Amino acid sequence: MEALEQSLRDINGGRDINEIIYEVDGDNHSHIASLMAANLVSIQTFRAVELASLLPLCVTLLL
Repeated sequence: MEALEQSLRDINGGRDINEIIYEVDGDNHSHIASLMAANLVSIQTFRAVELASLLPLCVTLLL
């Protein structure tokens, strides 16, 4: 087991497996946050378009 851990450190510039996992985990959190923000913008855009398409109907009903 120690030989495997040493090999991993040698391959990854001296970093141990915990550092690598932490880095990947941080990258994934950033990626997930970016995807959530993009989806939120898409949903808001869809709602704005949806509401704009209903506007003529609302005006007609009020008249």
